[in-house]
Amino acid sequence: MAWNTAIDYQLDAEVAKMKGNEDEAKIYEDKMHYFMQQNSSQILSDAMNQMDDSMSSPFEVEGMTDKYFEESNNLIAQSQELLEEGKRDNRNGDAYNLVNVIYSVVLFLLGIVGVFKNLPNRVVVLFIAIAGVVLATIYMFTIPLPTGFNILSFFGMA
Repeated sequence: MAWNTAIDYQLDAEVAKMKGNEDEAKIYEDKMHYFMQQNSSQILSDAMNQMDDSMSSPFEVEGMTDKYFEESNNLIAQSQELLEEGKRDNRNGDAYNLVNVIYSVVLFLLGIVGVFKNLPNRVVVLFIAIAGVVLATIYMFTIPLPTGFNILSFFGMA
């Protein structure tokens, strides 16, 4: 938008010069100068200063449009890192839920162990429950803690 308006002022100034009206051309050049000073970014102004005669637009200057996207590319990189961190925490949370399910199955098995009349059946169910507790506990301790976790936060100290 700023470039289109500046080009219009420049065209009007050229037409005024062709008609021999230098005062009007000066007015259009001043309008273009003040308009660009107030409405264009520093990147656009720098690109206009780097233009040569073969270029019809500052957007043809090498790397001009890339400068507009530097900040957004940095923000995209940061958001990708944060997204990966969130995915990792989500996988760890799913693993903790699996441990909770295993503990629930263990509690169920311990609850029904008294129902069996034969001692060998009771022992088998009890050993399955004990193995579940041991394996679930070992698995739980191998899962990394969530990002930013602090045990003191449970006690209001962090």
